[in-house]
Amino acid sequence: GSVFDDDVAKLLGGAEEKKAIGVKDILSSQSSADVQTNKPSLVSTLIMEQYENELSALRETIARWVVHITTDSSDHVSPLKRALLQSIAGLCEFFGHEGVMACILPQVLAFLNDRKDWQLRSGLYQNLPIICSVVGREATEQFVVPCVETALLDEENLVIASALTCL
Repeated sequence: GSVFDDDVAKLLGGAEEKKAIGVKDILSSQSSADVQTNKPSLVSTLIMEQYENELSALRETIARWVVHITTDSSDHVSPLKRALLQSIAGLCEFFGHEGVMACILPQVLAFLNDRKDWQLRSGLYQNLPIICSVVGREATEQFVVPCVETALLDEENLVIASALTCL
């Protein structure tokens, strides 16, 4: 194998059995019919699988951080929660529909239970439309609208105003 073979093996995870397969062997195993029909090559399939695995691992790590921040009930974490809301568009894009439904939406809706931080509750209502655009109409009607309706009874006028704007 060449130096290039070793670099590809490292890219694909560095396993010894992957090093044994040279790039020339992989490329020569691709038939000309695959190239003509635009079928993905073995190399691109392996790279995509590696990408998907690493993206999944990264999403799990970020989800743990989100859960850690959102479930922390100490007084000093409110600014972190508000910062998380300010970054909600990027998080929604990163996690996609399934991740937002499984992780982001349930965690941020729990912010409504924080009766000490009206700015957090207000910030949630200001950013909920971003989340709703990702989760869709059905989830919005089922999970978000009841929370917004509840906010109309909040003791803080700015929270009520944010909830009305959210609608």
